[in-house]
Amino acid sequence: DGVEALIASALSSIDAASTNARDYGDKLADFSGDLNTADTSEIRRLVAKVLADTREVMARNAELEGELKVASDRIEKLRDSLDDARRASETDGLTGLPNRRAFDLGLDAEIERARADHTPLTLLIADVDHFKKFNDSFGHRVGDEVLKLVGRVLKSMLKGRDKPARYGGEEFCMVLPTT
Repeated sequence: DGVEALIASALSSIDAASTNARDYGDKLADFSGDLNTADTSEIRRLVAKVLADTREVMARNAELEGELKVASDRIEKLRDSLDDARRASETDGLTGLPNRRAFDLGLDAEIERARADHTPLTLLIADVDHFKKFNDSFGHRVGDEVLKLVGRVLKSMLKGRDKPARYGGEEFCMVLPTT
């Protein structure tokens, strides 16, 4: 809704600017025609009118520029919010690793790249053994700390384009391009 409102506002401002320019062009055309048949006193009146019209157009354009600047700033904030939302939708909240959605997208891209480049690609899948029993014995908070630790260890061990991800629960995956 916010994006649609911004687009409508920007289009309205652009339409108003176009109308202003067209109206001003019509006034200048009229001025040009009137100038051909005018005497000296009439020329002064016509020039004064053109100056007044010019000031009015300049004021409207400044107003429209302000509106477009506000719209541009709001669009930039929306773009940042959308980027934040995209990152959040692809990140596991507990470990900070990419989540399964991001993993699936990244794996597809790496498979295509490996095929195109004729390079090897390794996929490692790891599961924390007996995690349910550990979690039941020591509690979910301690279990969460174990998962965070596994995430940190995976991040610290990978290099280059290697990508770890939390696949789900206590399952982790690592994509190792060119390996």
